[in-house]
Amino acid sequence: MTVAQTNLDYTVIRAPIDGTVVARNVDVGQTVAASLQVLTLFTIAQDLKKMWVYAKTDESDVGNIKIGKPVTFKVDAFPKDTFHGVVSQVRMNATTVQSVVTYDTIIEFANPELKLFPGMTAYVTIAVATVQNALKLPNTALRYKPPMTAEEVLVVYKQYGIDAGAVTYFDDLKVVAK
Repeated sequence: MTVAQTNLDYTVIRAPIDGTVVARNVDVGQTVAASLQVLTLFTIAQDLKKMWVYAKTDESDVGNIKIGKPVTFKVDAFPKDTFHGVVSQVRMNATTVQSVVTYDTIIEFANPELKLFPGMTAYVTIAVATVQNALKLPNTALRYKPPMTAEEVLVVYKQYGIDAGAVTYFDDLKVVAK
């Protein structure tokens, strides 16, 4: 008993940082021996208020992703919440799984409420292009066929001052772009 107490008195375990213990790989009372292999006793997160998302980006999309682009993502734990971040890195080390090449994209985000935990799965959306003042139409509107002849449609166009010749012509009631 005195040998164990002496050994304990000479034992000092130091953490390289202050933070939150995310994983503990040893149990209380377990003997840990020094060896040539490095044993991870604890995994410590330095600051859970600033976190990263590691996203796998397809090689066909990676050329459009730039540092500083805004990112939105969702997690299963909070399905109604949308979280925001920014692209901080696009790493060049490719990963190939079943002939699909991906690149790691690192997204930084703030987690002030500590809602998100390490290891959660994120569903990421990275905006690569935006358009302002665009006209939004339902897709069905593009397939609309008026229940009238082509001549009747041209009369309606003329009534509202639309130059049908400059926009479209009709072929068996199908609108065909010039």
